[in-house]
Amino acid sequence: MTARLQAARQMQVDFVADVSHELRTPLTSIKGTVETLRGGAVDDLEVRDRFLETIETETDSLSRLVNDLLLLSRADSAALNLRREAIDSGEGDSRHRRSADAASRCARSYPADRNRSGSTVGLG
Repeated sequence: MTARLQAARQMQVDFVADVSHELRTPLTSIKGTVETLRGGAVDDLEVRDRFLETIETETDSLSRLVNDLLLLSRADSAALNLRREAIDSGEGDSRHRRSADAASRCARSYPADRNRSGSTVGLG
């Protein structure tokens, strides 16, 4: 039992480290972009628009990450009812591919035997 607890603890530590890195990367990009804009780049309309696009992209990335975390939290609290179904990963728009990627990340981070609601978690 101790080995399972240690493995679970290590998974938790790794998960927190991964999430911290995933949060830090877009935040660093946003911070650097804002500092550059304040340093005078805001006066160049082309540069300003490109930097604003970067800020928007990184903000979207942060939003997806927070949504993934909320999904994991719901899954952990057994408030999420999941069902398994096949998807065609070769077709569909990028939003569906991102959703499938997020579901895959969640499934890898959340072993099926921990699901208290009895739902099967996983893709493949």
